[in-house]
Amino acid sequence: MGAMEGAAENVAHRVNIRTVRFALTLAEELHFGRAAQRHYIAAQPFGRIIQGLESDLGYRLFDRTSRRVSLTPRGLVFLDRAQQVVDAFDRLILSHPIGTSAEHLTFGVLGFGISTLWADFKDGLSAAIPDLAISFADLTLSEQYDAVLSGAVDVGFVQELGLVDGIDLIPVTAGPRVAVVPKQSEMAGATWLSVADIAESEFVDLDTGGLLEEWAGPAWVNGRRGDRVRYPAAIPSAVALTGRIALHAAPAASYYPHPQVSFVPLEGPDCTIAVAVRSNDRRPETDLIRRIAGALLST
Repeated sequence: MGAMEGAAENVAHRVNIRTVRFALTLAEELHFGRAAQRHYIAAQPFGRIIQGLESDLGYRLFDRTSRRVSLTPRGLVFLDRAQQVVDAFDRLILSHPIGTSAEHLTFGVLGFGISTLWADFKDGLSAAIPDLAISFADLTLSEQYDAVLSGAVDVGFVQELGLVDGIDLIPVTAGPRVAVVPKQSEMAGATWLSVADIAESEFVDLDTGGLLEEWAGPAWVNGRRGDRVRYPAAIPSAVALTGRIALHAAPAASYYPHPQVSFVPLEGPDCTIAVAVRSNDRRPETDLIRRIAGALLST
């Protein structure tokens, strides 16, 4: 394989249908805010996705000024071809649908799910589909995305960790992360911890399937020890038993209190919780869930 062919193949591996759809929507709207709304996400992450696509391609698709957005000549050529590819993909999916209209949906939940937004979500769902039967599935850290992709669950409440090909992720809530530390640790009395404060610590290992490394950071990657924890609810007990520390989202202090551990605010990226639906699942029920999730984000 020549160098140019190899480079093209690498780009093809990075570019996915969902990202291309975003670019096509922006080409229609020529406005980041309106285009983002059509995909149920905020304008800022939408803009980062477009920038990432342009970076992968090696050229700009859009020219931006403070007043307007316009297609570049190369963007016009690329998106014309991209539209053909997306149309062909949609025709393929329609000829082999994953599911039909349902009176029953299975919801997979990672940990505490959407926290304080449960009531709003359930009220919206019950008002629109009062007879919908709901099943619950407990998601593990490592399988949270695979369960959605495989169809084991229709909808997932997951930690958003970046784009996943084949899944629509609609962020609904975000909050700071915390260090879960033994009560007897010197860190337990801190009001806030920096990454440097935990750099030399030993960490409870988590069975994440490689999903959390970037969010957790190098201190956790290099310092994890022992058996792997699969479920978020088990993390405080693992800390209490082993004396190691762990990372969690701030609501864990309310949902998983433990007399032998403390939850201390920690420097680093927020923990973002998203509603996950297969991109090619366009049943009325799952489209409704997309709309409800988008409404939760705006509240």
